[in-house]
Amino acid sequence: MGAAAAIWSVLLVFALGLVPLQVAGAAPDDGAGDKVRQPVQQQLEDKGRADFWVRFADRPDLDRFSGMSDWGARGDAVWEALQETSVTSQAQARARLDQEGVTYQAFSITNAIRVSGGDADLVEGLAASPSVEGV
Repeated sequence: MGAAAAIWSVLLVFALGLVPLQVAGAAPDDGAGDKVRQPVQQQLEDKGRADFWVRFADRPDLDRFSGMSDWGARGDAVWEALQETSVTSQAQARARLDQEGVTYQAFSITNAIRVSGGDADLVEGLAASPSVEGV
């Protein structure tokens, strides 16, 4: 296919609406919407607020403790690794939740935060973070 034919093919695809164009003034798609589950979106539409979980992607390497024979020491080491990972990955989200006065509970073992009564701006802002796996 020649260059002219390729250009016409691309123009035809856009003209037929097969690929959405970025509308002037619209926010670029940062993938945040893909991280928000439908029930959360529905709560936001229905009530303007939602209760939801924020799941973080970071996981500690727990294999490094597999050789420990002392189960107490191993459990302590695993707990500390989970705590360190959650503190680091949740720091920005927790700071925002504190700043906005939103009620939440953080969980280290699952590296997640349960949020009560967040609005759409909060959901979108949290979901936009690269450290967030999903909302």
